[in-house]
Amino acid sequence: AVKAGWNRTVLTFDGTTATARINGEAVAKVNAGGAAPVGPVLFHPADGLEIMNVFVRELKEEKK
Repeated sequence: AVKAGWNRTVLTFDGTTATARINGEAVAKVNAGGAAPVGPVLFHPADGLEIMNVFVRELKEEKK
């Protein structure tokens, strides 16, 4: 999923599950065990890590 150059990473949290996608491919899925969907989003520094254009928004509920 990771390629040379810039990659698009999308993190979603639906209230029970946190999912990470890189370039559209799911790379991690974690059951949050009832964690509240509030709080900070943290980025941990790493060699070569560059972060650009960070957007945070509330997901709209899907219509059933």
